[in-house]
Amino acid sequence: MALSVVIRAFAASRRRVAAAGVPVPVAAQARAARAALHVRPDVRQHLREREENHSMIKLHHGREQREIWVNADLIETVEATPDTVVKLTTDRRLIVSETPEEIVALVVEHRRKAQSRPHVLTDH
Repeated sequence: MALSVVIRAFAASRRRVAAAGVPVPVAAQARAARAALHVRPDVRQHLREREENHSMIKLHHGREQREIWVNADLIETVEATPDTVVKLTTDRRLIVSETPEEIVALVVEHRRKAQSRPHVLTDH
């Protein structure tokens, strides 16, 4: 009998045992837990956490509407010419699609979140 046939038969018997409500042996639970620990991390989760970055605000750059993240503390001025121009303290200028009022609201929300974060004191 081929090894794959034996493995399939064993897996089928485990499914029948699990469906019958018989408790799973501790060794099988440990194998499952160990396997769960070695699963590759979801890259999209890292990106979602990055999107929730509280030190940056999300704006849309240029005509392509590309999303860019701008440090709200570096914004020096916002000009309302036909296009909205954001000038940073680094003398860089960005043309964005948001209105100055929207940018101000995003910066105010950013500062409000920064003030409401709990501060952790350590002994180090």
